[in-house]
Amino acid sequence: MKNSLLLIVFLLALFYTAHSQDVWSLEKCIQHAQENNITVKQQLLQERNAQIEYKSSKQNLLPDLNFSANNNYSFGRTVDPFTNTFTTDKSNSINFGLSSSVTIFDGLKNYNTIESRKLNLLATVANTEKIKNDISLSLANAYLQILFAEELYKNSQNQLEVTKLQLERTQKLVEAGKLPQGNYFDVQAQFANEELQVITNENSLRAARLSLIQMLDLKYSPDFAIDRPNFSEIENLPNLPSADEIFNSALRLPQIKSAEYQVQNAQTNLSLAKGAISPTLSIGANYGTGYSSERKLYDENMIPYNYPMNDQFTDNQSFQISVRLIIPIFNRFSTSNSIKKSQVSILQSQYSLETEKQTLYKDIQSALNSAYSAQAKYVGTKKALEALKESFKYTEQKFELGLVNSLDYSVAKNNLVEAESNLLQAKYELIFTLTVIDFYMGKPIQLNR
Repeated sequence: MKNSLLLIVFLLALFYTAHSQDVWSLEKCIQHAQENNITVKQQLLQERNAQIEYKSSKQNLLPDLNFSANNNYSFGRTVDPFTNTFTTDKSNSINFGLSSSVTIFDGLKNYNTIESRKLNLLATVANTEKIKNDISLSLANAYLQILFAEELYKNSQNQLEVTKLQLERTQKLVEAGKLPQGNYFDVQAQFANEELQVITNENSLRAARLSLIQMLDLKYSPDFAIDRPNFSEIENLPNLPSADEIFNSALRLPQIKSAEYQVQNAQTNLSLAKGAISPTLSIGANYGTGYSSERKLYDENMIPYNYPMNDQFTDNQSFQISVRLIIPIFNRFSTSNSIKKSQVSILQSQYSLETEKQTLYKDIQSALNSAYSAQAKYVGTKKALEALKESFKYTEQKFELGLVNSLDYSVAKNNLVEAESNLLQAKYELIFTLTVIDFYMGKPIQLNR
């Protein structure tokens, strides 16, 4: 019984650990945000409306069909609609009708409307993709900030541990009379400063985690953890493509596609405006029947008797087919002004497309410049760190022998810590800039490299 209880406790502990440490990869973060972000959901509603409008424009090609019915009670002098005679008696009449019409030609208005709604739908879908891309890049940046903060926090803990050991060695050297008491106090102050730095870095890590959690619209949890990608290939710095090469690849981005669809839509709207000059031809059909209480049948002696309702519905049937032609002659220059406005809209959409391309090219130039700078910074800070490690190692040995004072030791240690921090910062700047370049080149947003 005791062994069974221990097994249950062990299994529950495993279950709690597995569920409390919910590790989030960047891909999981992006998928969650794209499925739950309010801005994305709002844009998807606009996409749905555009889809409905596009479907409705195609359905407008179908003929309509209407049914009508009315029941009239008349009092006083009226004309019966079926006998065409005056009556002063109370009368009752019932009418039923079916009508249908279809447009044969209207200057291709319906077809151009379909094309316009289709292009609007494509532009809306492209805008949705742009929002998702923007969110994905922001998440990648926030994700890297956590990785950077984690490494910085870990390094500060390691440095604190090194200083703690140095503090213990200094105390022994002071007790042995090899170093003055002031050296111990200086290392102790260094240890206190590094303890504060550990706390500062821990707070920065907590803030970075909170930022990503808020972007994901999750409830804060201290157990929130992210997956650490593999950065083993970061040492193999890639040859960066030219700005023109990146730009040609980036023309498939949704913001460019959306602007292109808007140009095509403006051109379609011009055709739509010109279609108002054309005549409109439509065909209609009507069917009707009815009943009147005033309508009678007569026998051979001309004595009236009741005309049954069902018989009247059969006998009163009528059919009508109509052809309608409307030729616009003068509409107070409304069509002419619509055409001119559509021509202006084409120019505006073309300028908007050109602006999007210029903005994209400038962004690519900035991203490429950042990537070059990040590569150079990473190489430089790495060399500086290697040199400072050797320098600090030499200074530390001299400090233990009493050949340098505690101030020189503290300066060397602080320079080493700063160099490690600079290398981390350069490393994650490089990763993010390369991720942005990959994104422009059409590669999926991921951090493994």
